[in-house]
Parts: sequence; C-alpha cells; structure tokens
Amino acid sequence: MLSAILNALAFAMLIVVAAALINPKWFKNKKAGDVAKRGELAAGGLFLAGLFAVIGWMVGPTSAPSKPAATNEAAQQNHNEAVTEATVKPWIRPESIVEFPKGEVACINREDLQQALILGVTGRQTKTQAYFEDQDGNGPRCLMLPAGTKFKVIDAEVNDPSHPDIILLEVIGTEVKASDSGAFVPVIDRSMVKIVKAPPERP
Repeated sequence: MLSAILNALAFAMLIVVAAALINPKWFKNKKAGDVAKRGELAAGGLFLAGLFAVIGWMVGPTSAPSKPAATNEAAQQNHNEAVTEATVKPWIRPESIVEFPKGEVACINREDLQQALILGVTGRQTKTQAYFEDQDGNGPRCLMLPAGTKFKVIDAEVNDPSHPDIILLEVIGTEVKASDSGAFVPVIDRSMVKIVKAPPERP
C-alpha cells in the first residue's frame, strides 16, 4: 500500500515537471513576481519524483507482515528462481507507435538519463538543471517530449522483473526510417504512455 502511494506521488511529480516545462508561468511566485526557469522546475520535480519512486521500490518488498527468517529465505529463493526462469517482456514492444498524453522527460542517451535521476535523488538540483539547458552550444542533453506527439519505439526493456510496469523506452520520430539510437524515456506507470499502434504479434 505504501509503495503504491509513493509511486503515485512519483507519477504526480512527473506531471508537475511536464506542466512546468510546458508553461513555467503557471509556477510564478506571486509575491516576488518571478517566473522560475524551466530547468529549475524540472530539476526540482525530477528530484521529488525520483525520490518517491526509489523509496517506493525499497519499501515494497518489506511492507508485508514479517515471517520467520527461514520461511522468508525459502520464499525469496523460490521467487528468485521463478524470476530467473521467466522471461519478462516489456508491455510495449519495439516498433510500436506511442504518444505521451502529458508529455514526458527524455534524455539523448541512457547515461545522461541515469545521471540526471541520480543527481536529482541525491539533492544536486543545480547539476540536474544543467541537463535541461544548453551548456556547450549542442543543445540540452534532456528535454520535454511534447504531449500528443507520436513517436516510434525502437527499444524497450524491463530493468526490474518484480516491477514489470516500470520500463525504459528508446524512441525516435515516426518519420525516421532507420536509426540505431533514440531518446530514452523512463515510464513508471502505464497511464504515462498511450499505444497508438502496436506491431503485429510474432508467432
């Protein structure tokens, strides 16, 4: 229950990030009259979203009533064996056409996404903000995908078999015919992404 609440809070914070990047004026300081920068809002939102998500994953396995150590050990071993034997396939398949109803944060490579999330979770908001601003003339390393725009999924993976709904998507524009790399988008809830067209099932 607690894990579900924390994951819901993480999802809510990602929506705040989307709103902040679309229109920072919604977060205007009425007393000072200042409008926060997009990067600042994104950094703060990602920090809270990542924090809630990470805490949710951590408390999930321990939220059930405690049992004798031997029973827990045996149950965990059986669970690990089942997870190892089972192949957890992403619920979104490559070549799917998707859109993000609220928009979504994406980074141009996996390392930038991972580092931005780690920096956010550990409270380094100034460093996190740098990922959303053009620091060297090559454009920001992370950006906001516009809501309602269609993208093609070229890869999808489940990092944690015990949380199959949480997946990492690699997407490109639908007009791109060939590409071996795209932007990486974290999805922690199925409502964050809509499948517009799924590829045919393989036998």
